[in-house]
Amino acid sequence: MSRTSGRGYRFRPTEEVLEDIASLKNRWVFFVDDIINGHRQHALQLFRALEGKGLKWAAQATVMIARDPELLDAAVKSGCRGLFIGFETFSSPNFKKLGKPGNWRERFFEACEALHARNVSIWGGFVFGLDTDTLEGLRETVKLAAEARLEFAQFSKLTPLPGTMQWKQFESEDRITEHDWSKFNFQSVCYRPKQINATDLNAAANDAWHEFYSTRNVIRRLIRTRPPITKGNLMVWALNAGIARIVRQYGGPELVRAENQPVSVFEEMSGEST
Repeated sequence: MSRTSGRGYRFRPTEEVLEDIASLKNRWVFFVDDIINGHRQHALQLFRALEGKGLKWAAQATVMIARDPELLDAAVKSGCRGLFIGFETFSSPNFKKLGKPGNWRERFFEACEALHARNVSIWGGFVFGLDTDTLEGLRETVKLAAEARLEFAQFSKLTPLPGTMQWKQFESEDRITEHDWSKFNFQSVCYRPKQINATDLNAAANDAWHEFYSTRNVIRRLIRTRPPITKGNLMVWALNAGIARIVRQYGGPELVRAENQPVSVFEEMSGEST
């Protein structure tokens, strides 16, 4: 967050990163970096330095890495096997991550295909509760995430963290409804949504987890024309099975079906049952 961390990029020297990796027994690494491709030249230098180290890694990145063949190829050669990408929302007309409003669907699928063609698994991050969100739009988000065959997805609720511009806007509009900071956890609704009431937003997010990780969708997403069975593929299946079990048992991370909401919002809208 720029208001707390500033706007400048801070890097660890590549040599120090290599020293840390050399000290590890485990050859699977997750780089705890907000955006590993945030500074292209530094990322390219790091990826090239990692090549040939026998490393397999995952990290957080922006969708721009899928549109940069040189950088993506360097990442894959260095051992990249998975990326968390914050797609955030498909509902906002001002959404810039996937291009102009008229071609964002095409850009979304192109980005996913570029990563999958290089055997990079995708964990998509989506935010529910923007002022532009409708129940129909949220339903489409889940549908498109499944159609793009994302290996994983998470559905968070918009959280106006104290001190941010979002917080100040909602506070000025008298829309903040919660002052228990422990509830600002990206799974609670702490404000009055604009086009969806809080009950429906809770239910929609809960149903998104159930829909995406339904047995039907897990099979559809993970069965594709890909290389032969590998440990990596088996791990993806196992993690999906584990998440699906948690969703069935608890309703998704920190999620509980809203009272008087016995039928899925998505089922109700589509007339389908799971």
